[in-house]
Amino acid sequence: MKTVLKVIFLLAVLHSTVIAQTPETIHSYAKVRKSIDWYRQQQKLWKGEIDKSQTNANAWLNYFRVCRVLVRLDTTDKRTNEEKSSYLHGIVNDMEKAVPSSFEYNLARWISVGLGDMSKVNYLQKAAELQPDNPMLCSDMINWGEISRDIAKRDKYAKLWFTSGETSAGMLNYNYNVMAGLKENAILITTGDNDTYPIWILQAEKGFRKDIAVINTSLIMIKEYRDKLFKELGVAPLTYDPSASGELGAKFKNELLNILAANKTNRPVYLALTASNECEGKMLEANAPNLYLTGLAYEYSTTAIDNMALLKKNFEQNYALDYLDKYFVADVSIDFVKHVNTNYVVPMVKLYDHYMLAGQIQLAEGMKQKVLKIVEGTDEENEVKKYFKK
Repeated sequence: MKTVLKVIFLLAVLHSTVIAQTPETIHSYAKVRKSIDWYRQQQKLWKGEIDKSQTNANAWLNYFRVCRVLVRLDTTDKRTNEEKSSYLHGIVNDMEKAVPSSFEYNLARWISVGLGDMSKVNYLQKAAELQPDNPMLCSDMINWGEISRDIAKRDKYAKLWFTSGETSAGMLNYNYNVMAGLKENAILITTGDNDTYPIWILQAEKGFRKDIAVINTSLIMIKEYRDKLFKELGVAPLTYDPSASGELGAKFKNELLNILAANKTNRPVYLALTASNECEGKMLEANAPNLYLTGLAYEYSTTAIDNMALLKKNFEQNYALDYLDKYFVADVSIDFVKHVNTNYVVPMVKLYDHYMLAGQIQLAEGMKQKVLKIVEGTDEENEVKKYFKK
């Protein structure tokens, strides 16, 4: 009897596995991150949908997007960057033959060239004409609005993103606190999707801290945009083109904080704690003597400031931290949320040490418990526990 039950159980598992092998929507890699095997499986499944019907535009778009993720992530793929780019363009060319007038083709064509060639923005425009309320447009339309300084367009799609229900509540909470801790009329340098779009969404949808100017380190490399934005902020134009070479690009990012700090209206300048990739990490290192940790951002200042007082004020008065203790939202980006929340650890540990030295044991213990909650299940958990045991 036990053997029969085992066989039935195994058959049920196998059956459920087969049923589960259905194609799923491919989200941006900055929003949802899956295993490499999952993406490979989805690539096969979406190709199967195309084979069933060459005119299935949705299948084409998802196939293009999953192939694009794999090109970036698959370390076993030894093709050159040129070969990978040609491969993706080939998929879009096949889309053009199969579904030339579709929203999906026009969006994929735009994504395949992206911000590096604004002369092709007509494809994004066509996609927006076909399906103006499709949330898939949001990030690209926000970028277009920002680059062209059409803030109404940027805000329209920031609001659409929010009302679509596809924004990450955790990312909105985190970036609310980033903004809440900045001085009036701040200039904030950000580095990616999850520390840039949520800020524009909160500014557009909630009207929160619209005085803050966001400078994304990728977008600012576009000359026409940079010239417009620098003029608005009272920042002197560059005497060189940072996009001309990798060396000049690195030089520009290392000097960016100082360049912005020289603005004519004395706007304070901050670097988000999310600046952690290789290039922005070097920017952080190059400017370390003039960066003061004030919470979820570093304030840039060539004169000494009392950052501990600012740190205390932000955590005790400005930040909304309840979501760190009790988070009941089904969040599609929960893995990213857990990761970005580790940015709280260093400032919180500094406050813990400060409270301990001041004899404020209850405040210190409260901060400690929040830190332990944040690092639970992360790579930092053991290291943080060891620190508190000292």
